[in-house]
Amino acid sequence: MFRQVIWRGAVIGAVAAIFVTIVLIVCGAIELNSPLAPVNCVSHILWGDVAFDRTEFSLKYTVAGLILNAAAIVMWGVLFEGFLYLTSMRLARAGANAAAVIITVAAFVVDYYIVPARLTPGFEARLSATALFVVYVSLALGLMIGDRIVRLMVRAAAAPRRGGAQPTGHTARQ
Repeated sequence: MFRQVIWRGAVIGAVAAIFVTIVLIVCGAIELNSPLAPVNCVSHILWGDVAFDRTEFSLKYTVAGLILNAAAIVMWGVLFEGFLYLTSMRLARAGANAAAVIITVAAFVVDYYIVPARLTPGFEARLSATALFVVYVSLALGLMIGDRIVRLMVRAAAAPRRGGAQPTGHTARQ
């Protein structure tokens, strides 16, 4: 079951990372006239405060920011899936949505109250409080939608196939 939690969490996290990245780009375009500035800010983890001033695409700042942010969000996706598994909240859609909000609040608390400043996401240095709120809402929505996608994938994999060869012991339906 551990592998399933990791796999499902990684898919969920990847979906959430796409959502958050899109929101960061939109917020950067609206607030900073630079879609990539918030993404570049994340690379301060590697390159220090100079990353906060980077507004254009660069391999050093943009790619590092994308990778670091995606890795963090995939980690939150795995924690979300593990939380669902341990609490049996997967049984109810409302429970999964509540878990997404709980994990998002935990991510915010960890990001801004627990980890050292060097390990914060960094985009808080450039974006408004409203934009930060929208970013974290997008994380919660990404977790929720990622969970739906995983549920659909699991159902599709478990559904009997029509036509073609049937597994041993099964007869084709007419």
